[in-house]
Amino acid sequence: MSNRNKNHRFIFYYGIIGVISLVAIVFINTSAFAYGLGLSAYPLSNVSKRGIITTELTEFLSDETGVGLQARYLRKINPSLALEANGGVSNTNRSKRIGLAANFDVYNIGPHFLLRPYYERANEFFTVKHIFGVSPILTLSYAQEPLIGYPFVSLPISAALDSDTHSYEMRYVLSAGINRKFFFYPDNKMLLNLEVNINLKNSLSAFFIGVSTQL
Repeated sequence: MSNRNKNHRFIFYYGIIGVISLVAIVFINTSAFAYGLGLSAYPLSNVSKRGIITTELTEFLSDETGVGLQARYLRKINPSLALEANGGVSNTNRSKRIGLAANFDVYNIGPHFLLRPYYERANEFFTVKHIFGVSPILTLSYAQEPLIGYPFVSLPISAALDSDTHSYEMRYVLSAGINRKFFFYPDNKMLLNLEVNINLKNSLSAFFIGVSTQL
């Protein structure tokens, strides 16, 4: 990649970060959270050793409407394992959510099958909840040079423990989307992320659009 293309890549990406920072000021007294799968559905064989940073815009579609911004950092530990940390801001009552996850590449011959166990600590409607879950992910690949994409589908299942009532509820979500090389920068390591979550039980429906870059 030429130095000119590299400069365009970083100017574009950090311009996005600047816009996100400005919007975050609007939400400064609201929430921190992370929803969706992000790049967990992206084959680990394509992740660089330094990892991937993702920024996403979220549109809530279910029990309360609103918008949010979130960020993720995915770091590959070995060819079959990656770790993720995430967080963000929102103008909804689903507040102060931070999370950690591990991605296990279980099967990677042809279709990729991954398992994503995760933990989240969330303030949801003024109640602290500890959420333990697992997302089985099936992802495929298609090639249409110079654009390469990875569509995926998942059924995240979790238990949300209420710290006030000491009770729990089971949550089920249907998730589908695609990670693909960015339209305007097909020759570098930037990705476009699109995802939709459909609430099946005790969860939320939302739409995500994001941009990722390899470090």
